[in-house]
Amino acid sequence: MKKLFALLCAASLLVSIAGCGNSSGETVSEDPPADAQDGSGEQDWGEAENTWLSCISSNLMDGEHPFYQAQVYFDQCLREETNNKYGLDIYVGGQLGSDSEMVEGCLNGTYEFVLNSSGLFANISEDFNIFDLPYLFSSNEHAYAVLDGEIGQNALDSLEEYGMVGLGYGESGFRNITSSFQINSPEDMKGMKLRTMDVPMHIEYFNLLGANATPMAMTEVFTSLQQGTIDGHENLNMGILSNRIYEVNPYVTVSEHIYTPIVYAMNADYFYSLPEEDQEAIRRAAQRSIEMQRPEAQRQNNAALEIMESEYGVTVTQVDKAPFIAVADEMYAQHPEYSDLVAQIRAMDPNA
Repeated sequence: MKKLFALLCAASLLVSIAGCGNSSGETVSEDPPADAQDGSGEQDWGEAENTWLSCISSNLMDGEHPFYQAQVYFDQCLREETNNKYGLDIYVGGQLGSDSEMVEGCLNGTYEFVLNSSGLFANISEDFNIFDLPYLFSSNEHAYAVLDGEIGQNALDSLEEYGMVGLGYGESGFRNITSSFQINSPEDMKGMKLRTMDVPMHIEYFNLLGANATPMAMTEVFTSLQQGTIDGHENLNMGILSNRIYEVNPYVTVSEHIYTPIVYAMNADYFYSLPEEDQEAIRRAAQRSIEMQRPEAQRQNNAALEIMESEYGVTVTQVDKAPFIAVADEMYAQHPEYSDLVAQIRAMDPNA
């Protein structure tokens, strides 16, 4: 098994590469950093056995961000549940490729573990398409009820057919629109060049809104906005803040058009090669970390919007969502294959 190493820096929560597996694919021994941090304080993990997982993050976020925090929490819980037998090597900043490449790497066994947006897994299993329909969830609590229930588990289980094991869902959050001009209604988006994730449902929705949806790697977004190649993009609030998008897109439209879960997934061959007690411990660690990460993701996203408005002068527009929802309803009408599942999901809304 190829091994990748990283050092978590406690002072800044930045991650740097410390080593890698040898060319034969054998594991190279490395002790964990004594100052590995869980986001709330320093942890001393002591001596480690020579078994490690590789956690690959191409979310381009260092430090405070839902993706990064999810990995730090999972690392903490994994070490605790396995008596430090397993831990994560964490990479940020797209060091090892794009989001799609990271998911593909976990699928084919290059990496043991990956954590990424649910939409990237829709390219593997169509069961994940449902979560990227616009205005599907009315609240975080509604999303949790669905994701932690039979519908969410069925989607995770569907990954096994393709060689992955789904461990659970963390939270990325509700997504908003940034732009170089103010947006008050879908009419304002006609002809707008808008970067989206490479997720079919996202692309379809924004094209229906009248925008020109442009899939693009996040590494290219800031420069493309700066040069006018695109007019805006959509992201969760922490993604907008962490990428300093406010410097080139001073408007944020609070559309909350899509709620994005984070999928925790492992390569199936690797996972099932482990002792059964280790498999159970990994599953427990994932669930514990999810319980820690979700409220933290909410806090970060709420704070990010306030920071951008108060400290960086961003114009935040709380739009009437009704016209945006009406366009979403047009999209639903074009996908009758999801009608029964959508009805089930909406019936699970605790606020309905």
